[in-house]
Amino acid sequence: MNKIFLLILCLVPLWSLDLNTTCEQQNILAKYAGHYADQVLWHNIPIQRKWSSTQEQSYNGISRVNIDKHGVVTAATGWHEGSIQPKCSSIIKNKLWIINEFTNHWEGPFIRVSKDFDENTIYFNRLFQNKCYKDELNQKWCFRNGEIQIDKKKIKVELMLDTDESPLYGNALRLEEDRSRLWMFVPHKNGWKIFQDTFVTDEKFKEIDPLTDKPWHFLKLDSRSSRE
Repeated sequence: MNKIFLLILCLVPLWSLDLNTTCEQQNILAKYAGHYADQVLWHNIPIQRKWSSTQEQSYNGISRVNIDKHGVVTAATGWHEGSIQPKCSSIIKNKLWIINEFTNHWEGPFIRVSKDFDENTIYFNRLFQNKCYKDELNQKWCFRNGEIQIDKKKIKVELMLDTDESPLYGNALRLEEDRSRLWMFVPHKNGWKIFQDTFVTDEKFKEIDPLTDKPWHFLKLDSRSSRE
């Protein structure tokens, strides 16, 4: 109910303005350059801690929006689809609204979450919150900027934002050193269960039940060493 009220409240001033006022020009949008996330999605990521379910709960048909330094707006209707250029965009109280060309309706609000456009790093940091954990072997795992540091070893990973070919029971991280391998992070209390897995299209893929199968590692939050 609150979300519907917010949408109606924000749409009224948009439709009441004339076209020149409603659709911002590129030179105006340029000063708002950056990556914009769906407000509901962004709020829910650290709460639900499961990307595959959170990204499906966005109210909007548009998943995310970029405004480049020239004020050019590009938007995507999903994490698998390509980008579109909305015919009309507007900034209201530092929040972005755009017209979805497929529905011809205003969608938003989108909030600027980064001046950069590295989506993997942006959503990885939002999900893992730059925190550190200890595993059952007392190894320290720290998460930051698309990278996991296990004690002193740094491992480059990619959060699979497009979930079409990855398992859905947890957060899929693809290893840079072996792009066929996935580490699956399943929320568990204030930490994670980790499973080693593959893409569902892999001929070696086998179903894993995170409730009954034994994890590769357990991570517990190390509050004293969480990164700021």
